[in-house]
Amino acid sequence: AKKQLFILPRIFKWFENFFGAIFSIFKSKRAEAPVDSYEKELLRKRILMENPDQIFAFYHMDLKAVLEVAEEMRLPVTYIATDLNTKMEELFGDIPPSHPNFTVVTASNLPISLKTANPIHNSRVKVSSGAARPLIYKKTEEAEIEKMRKERNLGKDDPVVMFMAGGNGGHFPFPEALAFSKTWDKRIHLSLILGASTEFGKRFDKLVKEGILKKEGAYYKGANPHVTIELVKDPAAGTPTCPYFVGEGELSKMYDLCDVVFSKPGGSTIVETQIKNKVLLIDHR
Repeated sequence: AKKQLFILPRIFKWFENFFGAIFSIFKSKRAEAPVDSYEKELLRKRILMENPDQIFAFYHMDLKAVLEVAEEMRLPVTYIATDLNTKMEELFGDIPPSHPNFTVVTASNLPISLKTANPIHNSRVKVSSGAARPLIYKKTEEAEIEKMRKERNLGKDDPVVMFMAGGNGGHFPFPEALAFSKTWDKRIHLSLILGASTEFGKRFDKLVKEGILKKEGAYYKGANPHVTIELVKDPAAGTPTCPYFVGEGELSKMYDLCDVVFSKPGGSTIVETQIKNKVLLIDHR
């Protein structure tokens, strides 16, 4: 009798898992009910302070909260994609948001941009060539550029290459490869924009402790004396948890300083390098 009783919870658990799996099939077909949060409360307060007529959003991870609060306040929302991947499919799945006045602006008319705008209805999707942040249009004064070059011990014709890891960060092996190259024989400075890739940045200090790299002032060097590596920091934008995050003002200066940009194929980066008239090498890894 005891053995029979022990099996009852297992039978119940089996039925629970079985029917749970069936109901999960239909779960994606229903829009999620809005859930209040501290983030949404802050948004409400900010919107009441600013009293806008229209909201523009650029970061997809915050978009659900923005849409829910904007719908409460009957404010139109326009999301401007900054990547070739519009990310609506990733964010909403099969169910479009209920906001009646929501528009999506893609970064291009490429198939990947249009496909990832789903499930937003075609009538609410507008194609653009991309958007750039206001300070990107600002040109750095020649005197400031000259000062930046002197700080980095750069001659008049010494090239600067800016490596961009993207907002979520990323690892690229090329700066270290150049720092130890046995064939590179010209002065070159590598500026690394690491974004959220804090661990990758900390790795350079670890290599210094291990004696693999050496640090001269704010810059790192390997066996090749012609190559210097800079991990760009912005005191106005960096935080203790994300020390390598760079704001648009500092980024605009770094664009003006560099000769070549090496980056992932992000929509914003492509537009910004066109505005700054820089050579762009795209990382397809």
